[in-house]
Amino acid sequence: MITEVHEAIKVGAIFGDNKKKLKPVWFIWNGTKYTIREITYIWKERVGKTVIHYFTVT
Repeated sequence: MITEVHEAIKVGAIFGDNKKKLKPVWFIWNGTKYTIREITYIWKERVGKTVIHYFTVT
């Protein structure tokens, strides 16, 4: 089941050595902490000078 979240959530992430790799490892949504088992899709979007990172996870 896919659930789209259109709100800010807290995310714990690991940055790679070159600081360009970003790997989310957990997130907190509605007061519950979820561990990310798998990243199934990644994409980015530019809004002005800001880059927004999107992830589909299980």
